[in-house]
Amino acid sequence: MRTEPAGERQETGSGNTDISIRNAQLSAQEVQIGDIVRLEELRLDCQGVEIGARRGGPVRIAEANARLIVSESSLNRFLSLKPDDEVRELQVAILNGKVRITGRYMLLGRIPVPFTLTAVPEIEGGARLRLDPKQMSLIGAPIPGVATQMIGDRVNAYLSRTLDATRLPIALRLTGLTAETGRLILTATASLDLRPNVSV
Repeated sequence: MRTEPAGERQETGSGNTDISIRNAQLSAQEVQIGDIVRLEELRLDCQGVEIGARRGGPVRIAEANARLIVSESSLNRFLSLKPDDEVRELQVAILNGKVRITGRYMLLGRIPVPFTLTAVPEIEGGARLRLDPKQMSLIGAPIPGVATQMIGDRVNAYLSRTLDATRLPIALRLTGLTAETGRLILTATASLDLRPNVSV
């Protein structure tokens, strides 16, 4: 972790010193975020960090910009823990600029229909991952007509519910997504105001 101090602020008569940091950077590998997802790499660039030195003092970050890398294997491992009733046995292959998803669509709730879907991933509402419906195709469609839309809509509903940044304990806004062979690279931004719980 690298920091660039902006100075210290002495509280008159209190004996406490608050810490102000203009810029701080953090790089970490293999970061597990609860049961949500595992990040292969996390890089943070924080601007305007204020740390209250007193017991239970707040930690404020005016702006935190993050770069997060999720590998194909980590994503598939996570999805296997969050099964869906209508699209089952999902496997994601991350390609350059797009993803290929294979699985079984439960037609009428009981007939498993194998499918392979290719699409361009994107961020929806700054919080959720989904597939661009305008750049989606079904390979070897086993059912004609609306098969692509039916399966694509169901896969999107599952991804939006499962890969949702609003479930995180901080207000994080996703700002970008890039698919490279074997991994997804996400960028995000947040401002933080943390107040530790202190027991007496």
